[in-house]
Amino acid sequence: MIVLIATHNHHKLEEIRQIFALPSLRLVAADEVPGLPEEVVEDADTFEGNALKKAHELCAASGLWTLADDSGLEVEALDNAPGVHSARYAGEPHNDAANNAKLLRNLAGAANRRARFRCAIALCAPDGREWTVEGRCEGVIIPEARGTNGFGYDPLFVPDGFEKTFAELDSATKNAISHRGRALRAAAQAWRDWLTPKCQLLTPCVARNYSP
Repeated sequence: MIVLIATHNHHKLEEIRQIFALPSLRLVAADEVPGLPEEVVEDADTFEGNALKKAHELCAASGLWTLADDSGLEVEALDNAPGVHSARYAGEPHNDAANNAKLLRNLAGAANRRARFRCAIALCAPDGREWTVEGRCEGVIIPEARGTNGFGYDPLFVPDGFEKTFAELDSATKNAISHRGRALRAAAQAWRDWLTPKCQLLTPCVARNYSP
């Protein structure tokens, strides 16, 4: 069974492959399927809404079962900003350094530095069915960036129970506790029955633009 992952990021694809190690399941990235939209506009006001929109659009374009995610940072003192605007918090084009600088400016003098990363994952079937799950990682925002093994807000985020930032942790530790890792493991468990050969026989999918 083929499942399209709504990403061009092959590092993310490999992470998903490690967790979705289900029998007879083949995961492919968006750039492996011709004729798909280059980008889906993420204009929903929730992570779940954006994940569902990406999954629906690429599922409709490909005819494949499609999995998509959306994630971001919520900071309590900023009324849960940047939220769904995390990737472009400082404006266009996307710039991690500018986003981090703006976050620290907006948090200057704040006593409450509690924050959380959230990740929503959506799965859409060609017959219109859909499912979603969510993962979270709670922590705090520190005043200065630390570490180089990460991206986005990782150098500013220290998860609960740790003294290192996401960007200082090794990849295995980060994946074990991260919002995306938790969401992916929940998804693999919850959707196992839909992503098996038996399910494929019950709900066959004929891909329009992909052949293995």
